Amino acid sequence: MNWYGFLIAIGLGACLVAAWYIARKRGYHKDALFDVLPIPLALAFIGLRLWYVIFDSIGGDGSWSFLEIIGFRNGRFVGFAGLAIWGGIIGALLGAVLVAYVIMPKFFKDPARKISFWQMADIGMGVFLLGQAIGRWGNFANQEAFGREITNSSLQWFPFAVNVNGIYYQATFFYESLWNIIGFGIFMWFLLGKRRSFDGFVLACYLIWYGTGRFFIEFLRSDAQRMWQGGPRVVQVICALAVLFGIGLILFHVYKARQTNKKPFLFVPVDQLSLEYYGYDKTRDYFNLQNKDISEEPDEYEDNYKSDDSDLSIVNDNKEEEDEEIND
Repeated sequence: MNWYGFLIAIGLGACLVAAWYIARKRGYHKDALFDVLPIPLALAFIGLRLWYVIFDSIGGDGSWSFLEIIGFRNGRFVGFAGLAIWGGIIGALLGAVLVAYVIMPKFFKDPARKISFWQMADIGMGVFLLGQAIGRWGNFANQEAFGREITNSSLQWFPFAVNVNGIYYQATFFYESLWNIIGFGIFMWFLLGKRRSFDGFVLACYLIWYGTGRFFIEFLRSDAQRMWQGGPRVVQVICALAVLFGIGLILFHVYKARQTNKKPFLFVPVDQLSLEYYGYDKTRDYFNLQNKDISEEPDEYEDNYKSDDSDLSIVNDNKEEEDEEIND
């Protein structure tokens, strides 16, 4: 059995189950996961493979033919030896952008089925850590992605070290798996707990959490890819940029909140959510509340949307549909 492929499949399945559960708990449409998933998943897989191939060619001595890129060697399919997680992350996020800004506006007329990019990213990145934690054990099965050799016999024990052909190395795959599991638990509290934050907050936290952990773990890896031959490690450069971007997203939200004389929408108890928090009117929590009784404060809600708003203008969509029915 190919344990690496099996564990990746298990990780993907766990992600799907967790994403479906979160989407239902947060009040998304029952088909939301299936509406969103295909394109980001396809682009994630393409990104996983292409990222590895590109930087193996640029920063190493790799040479790839097209057939080798798609998993064939000597006329036989041998699988994908080489996947890079940041390529998958970028591919999935690009897929989410495509769905949110191209596919949904054109083909999804039911407002309840629409999801913004930030909402997709929050759920997707929140559960992705679980898949990464499981998938990392594929490195254990393949005896790869380990760290430096450990010569101190008192430290030659699992999970601190892993035995590869009689030599002990730092079990970096386990370090990352543990870091990801801890992060997954924290993000589940963000997504399902009794406090809410602005759409995009979990994405920002993912970039900070995973980027920080992987940056330092990468120092221990013995198989790191380089930006170019003799250059810095690819993953560390990307991780540093990801952490800065994640911090920037949160700071930008706080800045916009102050600029509009509203409170930052960060860790607000569910029973205290209101329009005084910046960004609340774009969330699924707000939309679900309006579905229960959209006539409670129509004028106040209507003023919070613009016809050219690039985010999810759910209330306007509902209002337009009602107007059309009256005109008919």
